[in-house]
Amino acid sequence: MKTDAVMNTRMQFKTPFELFKNLNIIFYALLGSVFLFLIVALLLQQPDRSLDAPSPNIMIEYLLVVLVILSISGAYIIYIAGTKKVSEKTPLVKKAELFYTFSILKLALFELAGILGLIGYIFTAVPLYLAIGFVVIMLMFLHKPSFRRLAVEYKLSKKERESITENKPF
Repeated sequence: MKTDAVMNTRMQFKTPFELFKNLNIIFYALLGSVFLFLIVALLLQQPDRSLDAPSPNIMIEYLLVVLVILSISGAYIIYIAGTKKVSEKTPLVKKAELFYTFSILKLALFELAGILGLIGYIFTAVPLYLAIGFVVIMLMFLHKPSFRRLAVEYKLSKKERESITENKPF
């Protein structure tokens, strides 16, 4: 009885339509937060800093760049590790759960990279950090969760693809 309760709390969706609806809500929320932070960064930048002057926060700048790189590469590594857990014999519901979980993790790490880049822009007014924010926004659009991504990366069979396109319950 307890395992049923645990399964029901983990299972946040019953149909493919609900899965993609939830993923789209999360995707646009994360994307919106990066856009919002981009606007805040543009408003709070320090334009008086000369590009020739040495930075008083040079360690923070290097740390931010390292964290951005780790965040973006970590997003890819975690997502690829999630896709490797899947075989053709994995049930569709398990594939959907893994896709849901690892898509959210990947997008959250992309968002973290964008926000860290924009924090760097607020502190330094160096356009490179602003560019990181724009690159992350583009990455998020390129990695938007979709049926095609689920089908290709999680090795869905023809029967599973039909089940999803017909919106059959998991």
